[in-house]
Amino acid sequence: RMATGERAGLLKGEDMKAEQLALRRREREKLAAMDAEMMGQGAETVYRDRKGRKLDMLQEMMRQQDLAKGKKVAKEAEAFDWGTGAVQKREVEARAEEMAKIAEAPFARTADDKDMNDYLKSQIREGDPMAAAMMRKQRERAAKEGGPGGKPQYRGPAPPPNRYGIAPGYRWDGVDRGNGWERKLLAYKAGKAARAEKA
Repeated sequence: RMATGERAGLLKGEDMKAEQLALRRREREKLAAMDAEMMGQGAETVYRDRKGRKLDMLQEMMRQQDLAKGKKVAKEAEAFDWGTGAVQKREVEARAEEMAKIAEAPFARTADDKDMNDYLKSQIREGDPMAAAMMRKQRERAAKEGGPGGKPQYRGPAPPPNRYGIAPGYRWDGVDRGNGWERKLLAYKAGKAARAEKA
């Protein structure tokens, strides 16, 4: 016999099946005869820390979970600090201030609400005869603040077209210093469009 209790050697299928059934029946009887307490039925859960030490109570485990959560929040804050630039941080702070301001404001707004009136005045509407003056004012304000719209604009001759539609300006003077691939691509696209229009 083998260590598992099965017979060794060449066996018929029926003999093997009968032997397996007998082994299973004996295992079930052995388990049924065992004491339930010995088997761990109704036993309390043992909580352990990372190093395998038993924790005295559930509160200790909860404390460790809170600690881990705090570390996770700190890591996320650090990742935000490292992953964003000064402008993005200022934008987030400005957005948070704006939201706090909105939360403090009364729900019902009246006609003499200064913030709402300033916002509505700053909007440029289609068909407004003063729209050009408003746009100029906004550009001047942006130039003073140094925002993305406040960068100097290119005022030279018309630049060659490019597939991204990037206008020359603060970083690029509009001179194509490439190997001519961009020009060939645009010529091919224009020819393709002309052929499609002709057909």
